[in-house]
Amino acid sequence: MPSNTCVIHVVGKDRSGIVYATSKILAEANGNILDIRQSIVSGLFTMIMVVDLEHANISLDELQDQFKELASELKLEISVYREDIFDFMYRV
Repeated sequence: MPSNTCVIHVVGKDRSGIVYATSKILAEANGNILDIRQSIVSGLFTMIMVVDLEHANISLDELQDQFKELASELKLEISVYREDIFDFMYRV
């Protein structure tokens, strides 16, 4: 059974509104941020979120499409993975 949890990774030049825009998409999708970490190093913004999608009102594919649109709009790299796929990719 697929995981209801996803990992979202955001990277790009720091600017105002990145956290707001990503959080807004998740709120509108009825996603719940379980954990979030962000840092800014020499003007480079990076953020990783673990998100519960159990009660989401859109599919993971639709969520990925929305983040792809946002990435283009804000000139960011945004990756969205199901947690179980992410764990498999980075298993040692």
